Amino acid sequence: MSRWRRLRGRSLHEFWIRGRQLGWQVAERWLGQSGRLPPAGPGFSSRAAAGLALQPSAADLPVVASLVRARWPNDVAMLRKRGDAALKGRFDLLGYHDLWFGEPIDWRLDPLRGRRAPDGHWSQIPYLDVGVVGDHKLVWELNRHQHFVTLGQAYWLTGERRFLDGLETQWRHWMTRNEPTRGINWASSLEVALRSVAWLWAAHLARAAGAEREDLWSEVARSLRAHGRHLERYLSTYFSPNTHLTGEALGLLYLGCRLEETPTTLRWRMLGWRILGEQLERQVHPDGVYFEQTTWYQRYTVDFYLHALLLAAEFDLPVPTGFRDRVARATDVLLHLMRPDGTTPLLGDDDGGRLCALDPAPADDFRNTLALAAVVLDRPDYCFGAGAPWSSLVWLLGPAGLASFEGQSPAPPPAQSRGFPDGGYYALRDGWSAESNLMVVDAGPHGSLAAGHAHADALSFDLTLAGVPILVDPGTVSYVGEERERFRSTGVHNTATVDGVSSSEPEGMFRWSRWARTSVESWFTCSWIDGLTAWHDGYTRLPDPLVHQRTVLFLKDSYWLVVDRFSARGRHRVRLRFQTASGVAVERRGTGLLSLSVPRRDGAVVSAALRVSAPGPLDLVPGAISRCYGALEPALAVETELDCVGTVAVLSLIGLEERLAGLRVDGGPAAAGWHWRLTSPAWTDDLALTPSGGDLQVAGLRVHDGLGWLRRDPSGNPLAVAGVGASGLMVDGVTLHPEGRAVAARWENGTLKKEP
Repeated sequence: MSRWRRLRGRSLHEFWIRGRQLGWQVAERWLGQSGRLPPAGPGFSSRAAAGLALQPSAADLPVVASLVRARWPNDVAMLRKRGDAALKGRFDLLGYHDLWFGEPIDWRLDPLRGRRAPDGHWSQIPYLDVGVVGDHKLVWELNRHQHFVTLGQAYWLTGERRFLDGLETQWRHWMTRNEPTRGINWASSLEVALRSVAWLWAAHLARAAGAEREDLWSEVARSLRAHGRHLERYLSTYFSPNTHLTGEALGLLYLGCRLEETPTTLRWRMLGWRILGEQLERQVHPDGVYFEQTTWYQRYTVDFYLHALLLAAEFDLPVPTGFRDRVARATDVLLHLMRPDGTTPLLGDDDGGRLCALDPAPADDFRNTLALAAVVLDRPDYCFGAGAPWSSLVWLLGPAGLASFEGQSPAPPPAQSRGFPDGGYYALRDGWSAESNLMVVDAGPHGSLAAGHAHADALSFDLTLAGVPILVDPGTVSYVGEERERFRSTGVHNTATVDGVSSSEPEGMFRWSRWARTSVESWFTCSWIDGLTAWHDGYTRLPDPLVHQRTVLFLKDSYWLVVDRFSARGRHRVRLRFQTASGVAVERRGTGLLSLSVPRRDGAVVSAALRVSAPGPLDLVPGAISRCYGALEPALAVETELDCVGTVAVLSLIGLEERLAGLRVDGGPAAAGWHWRLTSPAWTDDLALTPSGGDLQVAGLRVHDGLGWLRRDPSGNPLAVAGVGASGLMVDGVTLHPEGRAVAARWENGTLKKEP
């Protein structure tokens, strides 16, 4: 029945595309076309780009190498080390280290599991079957041939011909062992596209060295035309119309620009550019968030479109109205979600790959993308986010790219906190220094299409204090096996699990049968406080439906408040989890109170306090995080469980220990909701929460249908007030009218002033 429904939902165009692709498969498998290369023909383009363009000219490459040696000596050492290892068939891939694929390299091997993908037409390879091929991601990562580019870079940095000789040997060997359309390395058009880009870069670096290898370049160009033919035939128009399709389009654009111009390559150029233009508005929300709800693929998408813009400028391709603006909005997301240390929370899936890995940046550090965007989009705030030029910028754009970057005046974004309402990401921040605080809350949709790259992380958050990640998203680890299921489940994220089940239900490795829908009730930000209220319906599928609502208040000079409200009729078991970052030490300070401490890069120790008002104890349990596909690091998690009968609320207080020293927390359920009081020597804060549609009055604060916060000085004079998710708010008889169910105000010289 499910298959019938899917068939009924397909358009005539989809039937046409799928039918044509099936026809090509039949021709390749049964009519003797499998393994065939195109006839010998044109080679690489000899076009010499002027101005700012991808791929520095042969004349500029000695300058590039000199700049890298002078300014990024650590990169030189790393690239040489990786080049030496690649010559021996040893690779660091994804989060795995020193993998040996044999001599000569076995291009179909998963060395971790000892599995080798079978031969045959690509359509017959069960690449998702771990028992047959191992981890297909690991095999494909090797065959993206990023190390071909590394060998070219190593030659330019060292002048040692052995790197070019090794590159030639591996290139020829691969082409003899991976004939067109045969084997696992042709099973994904995206992999074909990314390998094409790597080959074009490697060929550029090697050809510019003046190597007399014309027979090799003829073979490579011929194989690249087979890559282009495969891409044109098997575009993921209806199979994976996400980063697969945009990456394939970029591959066609690259091939159409960097191979000698013919009617075929011109067709690829225009087809790739047309698809990229069509998909930009489809895959990137108006607020800039990538529609699959994953920060890693957000970065992928930005990289794709930055390269596309550079090629479009070089070849005078018409840029549609709003194209650059939407690319900039997508880049804005990366900028605002970036932690003060330069890393980015890996929300959703992380496949560990790069479009063009020209520098050894850590996997979760996207600042090299911001550096490129600063030049392509002429944005000083991206320049600020990048922190400094990256060596990849020079490899990509040559000395002109470096000059353009350094000619800008870096400036932080005008906004500290930022909400992205279409994608549901909210960045609550108190500044842009290296020691600032940041919480990223995921209150967005579960994902797009079949939500294949989503995690069951509704209302989860990632928290950085004083510049150091403290409570983090756990990452991905793998696309196969038990780890795949565990790391995309609700139970490993900083949110609530109900009755032991995830808020969204998976159906296979890249599909979900049901998923939570999240709704943001209110959001506001100002100079001294941020507030967010959202809920999801992931547990309304239970026999006794339950709704999870989470409210976050960020008092920028004090602390974070996270208030979770669970509403149902019957009894449920709720588990709250707080996943610490790797290296965070956890100590008990009393009932419901923990100390979280971690050293910063400058040697200082950042100590945070976590206080949870749950009735049960705070348990320390072994956890793990993954900062890159394949990498796993131990990290403690804090959990507490509670019985939810009817409506229950839990208050979690998080902040720097130095700011919370001497703070007393009292309260809990009140007559018509919940009331907590936080008392310090300098102020007293009252927090009032009502059930849906309720009304509560405490300590001169009256709240209707939501959460209210009030701060008074030791003499009882009101200082500041805020409401979030509230439809009504009153302080000492003065009524405030929340707009969008949110309001914030302070008293200045006895006068109440609302924040804009």
